[in-house]
Amino acid sequence: DFSTGIIADKKTSEQPSTPLSNKFYSTSQLSMSHGDFSGGLRYTYAKGGYTAGQQSFGDSGAKSAASASKHLNDINLAVNYAINDDISATATYGYTDMTIQSNDAKVKSSGWNIGILAKNVLSDGDKMGAAFGSLHNIHDSENTSYIEPGYNPYAYEAWYQRNITKNVYVKPYVFYLDDMNSKNDSNTGIGLLTGINF
Repeated sequence: DFSTGIIADKKTSEQPSTPLSNKFYSTSQLSMSHGDFSGGLRYTYAKGGYTAGQQSFGDSGAKSAASASKHLNDINLAVNYAINDDISATATYGYTDMTIQSNDAKVKSSGWNIGILAKNVLSDGDKMGAAFGSLHNIHDSENTSYIEPGYNPYAYEAWYQRNITKNVYVKPYVFYLDDMNSKNDSNTGIGLLTGINF
């Protein structure tokens, strides 16, 4: 399957100083499946200071560079493999090439993660998952305002979802954030989500 589209920031574009041609983004996506494999490739071109793809959830430096960009090219790749009927593994990679508005300097950022999902673990209908990956961050820069961080932020998460009734579930989870800033700060947390399916 292939899809594409353009979204324009109409409100900003109505301002004389920011014409429509300088404030939009276009996304194209290709989805594929063959046997136990499935995946997708998404390309986004953004003009006028947008964040895109994995970058939206990344390190603050990468997001700041995107917001100050004249335009950017963002590529996201995702691959899923069904090991059997109940277990599947997923890997994603995101890459962004940005041109900074002020001096046309190039800034590049990337991020990745891998995860596994298991169904019917302890009882029929339940799910369990775990994931590990790096936050989307700058790895190459020509602009001294947006430099490669001196730390390597990683995130780990594990969760379990149990159906209480046909429509209600609970989902306890635990996460660990490693080396999140220049002070080598790390954070651990636990939580509980509840949900209703209609």
